[in-house]
Amino acid sequence: MNAPSPSRATAIVTRVSLRPGAEDDFAGWQAALTRVAGEAPGFVSIEVVPVAPQVPDWHVVQRFRTAAALEAWRGGPVRADCLAALEPLLHPDHPAATDEAAPDFYALACVTEVIATRVERGREQAFRAWAESVQGAQARFPGYAGTLVQAPLPPQIAHWTTLVRFATPAQLDAWLGSPERQALLRQAEPAVSTWTSRRLDAPFAG
Repeated sequence: MNAPSPSRATAIVTRVSLRPGAEDDFAGWQAALTRVAGEAPGFVSIEVVPVAPQVPDWHVVQRFRTAAALEAWRGGPVRADCLAALEPLLHPDHPAATDEAAPDFYALACVTEVIATRVERGREQAFRAWAESVQGAQARFPGYAGTLVQAPLPPQIAHWTTLVRFATPAQLDAWLGSPERQALLRQAEPAVSTWTSRRLDAPFAG
């Protein structure tokens, strides 16, 4: 894997090129990665972004509070296991994921739902496991254009922030109103105290 630059970066982007037919398995993989990254010390956010619509290339941006926390995550066994599980999904012409210094933002045409969730104290692990199920489900819906999951940043931000992107408002509404999502929301009730959402007609940087 390529080393990110500069050496004291607190974020990296992992470039992934999928083989044909690997989309559903990649949905599950990114959901699992989001969960375990969220458990890592110093985690700030993880962002899964398609390079362009209808292409097999994705960027996975991982942000941490410090360079040391990023390096511990990047070189640790949990992430190594995730990358090993990714290998069968990669395109033969690009058989390894590569790391680079992360850009500040992406600007794809899309519509975004911003969801703020306050999690009951002591139920964070249950919330992350539930969020993995949500991520795996929404990533399989037509029009899915990536997510950003950000941990609380106390004292300023006490909630988890999730940005869900779809190519069109209709495709986003299809996911938000789907029976699959409604069932998942009912499952979350024991672990979540309150949540709110709002619509942005803009990419993640907004």
